[in-house]
Amino acid sequence: MKAWLIERRNDEAHIGMSDVPSPRMGPGDLLVRVRAIGVNRADLARRTGHYERLPASTDLPIPGLEMAGEVVALGQGVRGFHVGDRVMGLPAQAYAEQVVLQAAHALPVPAGLQWIEAAALPMAFLTAHNAMVTEGKVRRGDHVLVQGAATGVGMAAMQIARLQGAASIAGSASGGKLPKLAEYGLDHGFDYRTGDGVAQVLRASGGHGADVIIDMVGASAAASTLAAAAERARWIQVGRMGGGQATIDLDTMARKRLALIGVTFRTRSSDEIAALVSAARADLEEALASRRISLPVAKVFAFDEADEAQAFMRSGSYLGKIVLEGAKG
Repeated sequence: MKAWLIERRNDEAHIGMSDVPSPRMGPGDLLVRVRAIGVNRADLARRTGHYERLPASTDLPIPGLEMAGEVVALGQGVRGFHVGDRVMGLPAQAYAEQVVLQAAHALPVPAGLQWIEAAALPMAFLTAHNAMVTEGKVRRGDHVLVQGAATGVGMAAMQIARLQGAASIAGSASGGKLPKLAEYGLDHGFDYRTGDGVAQVLRASGGHGADVIIDMVGASAAASTLAAAAERARWIQVGRMGGGQATIDLDTMARKRLALIGVTFRTRSSDEIAALVSAARADLEEALASRRISLPVAKVFAFDEADEAQAFMRSGSYLGKIVLEGAKG
């Protein structure tokens, strides 16, 4: 099969396409023909080895963490899936013609969703559901601050907040993005350039502050995140686009009785991921099928344009998901 491999050239990481053996399937696995691949910032990090701890069905350095495709074979003991089923999920090594996905980690693709649409969903919605519902314990009437609202996880989090009866608040350094974000769950948006972001969060929440913070930014927003948090807020640290090292006023954190919780897929066991997928499916499957929740696709690249897709991601000049089509043939 064809797959993209991480290669070292002149002591730098690159990706190149090669012919490689098909992946090995074990008990409880699905062998999936990849029809579309979601491109994520984690794919860029994997070039440096950041995600090498993720389980894989081959020793080859194939990047990619998100895809949608068609089941072509079932491993021993698989129940609930059949050859020909359309599935989506988060396998390791998704930049390939075929992947192995554990059946317990697979989500059915709702009828009517195109492959491109389906490949954009798993990473953002599984991450956001875990952060917002499982860890953030969002409740009806909560005020949710989303730091990094224009990311896929940010847009998914705002839509989940709305499903749960909570109101989402977010700022943008580009005011032109706010109308589009309002289509994806943003209730109270503001332009960071027009004033104090903390004051705007307090104004939007009636002086209460944010009960749940979904933080994709990290260090550069840490001080404002802490200042905008309500008493007994749940601060869920998801991404670190603004850096990974921050100084936090522990006295303020203690006074507010704030819970700071980190989330990642990198250190989860297979059983933990299965539980996460099951919980998200129970809460979101109907909304995904009815398109009450979705993600915009910013740009689609052909399978042989993976390097161009990653370069486009680095540019940051887009809103929504970047998707690769599956290999032709």
